[in-house]
Amino acid sequence: TFTKGILCAAASFLAAGAVLTGIGKWMGAEFDKEDFWKETMTEQRASFEQITNLEIDVGQGEIEILPCGGTQILATVSGRKEKTKMYTENKTLKIQKNGMDTTKIQIQVPKDTVFDQVSMENGVGKISASDIHCQNLNMECGVGKISASNMQCENLNVQLGVGEISYSGEVTKASIENGIGTMKLDLTGEKSWYSWDTECGIGQIRIDGKSVLEGMGRESKVQGQGDTRKKLDLECGIGKIEISFKEKS
Repeated sequence: TFTKGILCAAASFLAAGAVLTGIGKWMGAEFDKEDFWKETMTEQRASFEQITNLEIDVGQGEIEILPCGGTQILATVSGRKEKTKMYTENKTLKIQKNGMDTTKIQIQVPKDTVFDQVSMENGVGKISASDIHCQNLNMECGVGKISASNMQCENLNVQLGVGEISYSGEVTKASIENGIGTMKLDLTGEKSWYSWDTECGIGQIRIDGKSVLEGMGRESKVQGQGDTRKKLDLECGIGKIEISFKEKS
């Protein structure tokens, strides 16, 4: 009896919806999905000068940072205008994306730019960056993905939840905290240039193809044989941290 009542109610709502749709069309209403997106989707473009810091905070969407010629930073946002904020404050370019709709943001940075600080915070979306030079790089990722390639930074700070972060390039000091995600670092230079402190829960830390820590609540401190100014602090919960090294070209 209960199930029959639910089905009858659903049929009634369906019939009412059909009637209202018919009335709407009779009165001249249009329900073209393509026209809807033409009205709500937009593209914003802007250029910026004298920027020393870059802050990106995206809930869901796609952000790409890449090098370009010229002297200005160029930003293009494709998505719903009311869901994206792009402004400058104290020589900092800030881009904030709210909501759960898909938004694409492209940031073109002049090749000779050296930022004081670059911060990338990602919830569910995707951030990719290449050929960026900065003193401090902060990356925070929830469930999404961050990819940073051919980078140059002095201090690298990473907080990873469930998602995936990859980094390749030069770094002097790195602090990595990984929950249950996957962190991959492909560092410029030889293994002997670096020293590292590691702490692992039930996850795994691999350095140069070999497991340094794997299992339950172990700690290890290993010193490189070369320049100990290049230091890695690695903390892994349930996830995985992989570090490899490549020769400097």
